[in-house]
Amino acid sequence: GSDELASLPGGADAQRRLVHDILVQNERLRSLRPDDDRLVLRSARVHRRMGRLLQQLAAHDEALDAMRRAATLAASVRARIPAAAHDERLARNGMVSIYLAQNRIAEARVESANAFALPDTGGGDTPFEATLARAATFHLLARIAEREGDREGCVARLDEAIACLRDHLARDPHPRVRAQLGYVQSERGRVRQAAGELAAARADFEAGMALLREGQQLLPGDEQVEALIAGVALAYGVQLLRDKEHDAAERTLTLARQVFEARRVRHPDHTSPLSALGAVLHNLAMLAVARGRLGEAEALVSEALGLQRTALARDPGSAQCRTYVANHSLYFAQVRIEQGRHEGLDELLAVVPDLRGEALDCVLAARLWLQRAAAVAADGALASAARDRERERCAARAFAMLDEALARGFTDRALLANDRVFSAWHEDQRLRALQDKLADRRR
Repeated sequence: GSDELASLPGGADAQRRLVHDILVQNERLRSLRPDDDRLVLRSARVHRRMGRLLQQLAAHDEALDAMRRAATLAASVRARIPAAAHDERLARNGMVSIYLAQNRIAEARVESANAFALPDTGGGDTPFEATLARAATFHLLARIAEREGDREGCVARLDEAIACLRDHLARDPHPRVRAQLGYVQSERGRVRQAAGELAAARADFEAGMALLREGQQLLPGDEQVEALIAGVALAYGVQLLRDKEHDAAERTLTLARQVFEARRVRHPDHTSPLSALGAVLHNLAMLAVARGRLGEAEALVSEALGLQRTALARDPGSAQCRTYVANHSLYFAQVRIEQGRHEGLDELLAVVPDLRGEALDCVLAARLWLQRAAAVAADGALASAARDRERERCAARAFAMLDEALARGFTDRALLANDRVFSAWHEDQRLRALQDKLADRRR
């Protein structure tokens, strides 16, 4: 979405005070002219701007209240000012975005349906703004479908967003619409990538990046377009990394890194640049591992984890931040084990199971504990008794994690049988007992 606050002076606190002062002034005018619908609509816009700022500061409850108030005010004058439907849609889109950040899918679905049902009556300061808002509603519906596991529904909604933007471009080739089309097409590429449709995903990414580059050339220095390019570069960099096109992946991920680092400096109070930068650094660490540069990888993933922990501390309810902290912790432990360095593993792996509450996280942590146990067994620098004690300690932690995975509903017996790390322990009675429990569940 657009960065409506980029033009406001000062940091987050100063912006918040300024928006509040504008709101107070407008409410004073409304008290003097209670029948002036234009002032009501203006109040709706100020509330929405305040909600957007609060959302960037991860103050989600306050942001929801502001967006909800904005939607209510806009709806109250829509019959007399039809263009107010645009303002109501923007506010409801804002509510959906906040609900998604908190993983409140049912509430997101309700508000997205409300936004979708609004009439197309124009609105905004420029003709393309109504198109962007309508396309954003389709995009949010796609994100809800993706969260619900409905891939076909997700792609269908993204197709609708793309059609909406292309239709506008045929009439008005505005660079901001072009950039938004590039972003949505790249989002479809990301969804196709996750489904294994790699050729189609790549075509979407390349077309999306081309559109975004065109938008950037026509709007040089535009912060919104910069942010869209960085997000797409991150997703496309992941695709290139999977395709083992390492040089292209490095260029693309470095572009994303530069933009997110600049946004982090520009908006030090915002959570999203920290989280996104952590994701970029994680993928650069994976690239370093692929090139055999483990020391570089460790430094990158360590920085990624630090950024993500800061982001999570600011926004404890963020499902995305929790997922990223879990992923960074697991990968950091993996890189350290591969280097033969095991300090800090207890702390890294202990937090993983409770970040998302998923059974698979317990299995992945258990796998790393068994890798650590195998590395200890091969460490000739340790005395025999100490080696045996540490190996057993690591194995005990691993099997405790696997017990927890079963308690959380893990059922994939084949993974334990076929994975090279787990299969190396096939004679251990504890692993056999776990396999028996899984077999009993299938009967």
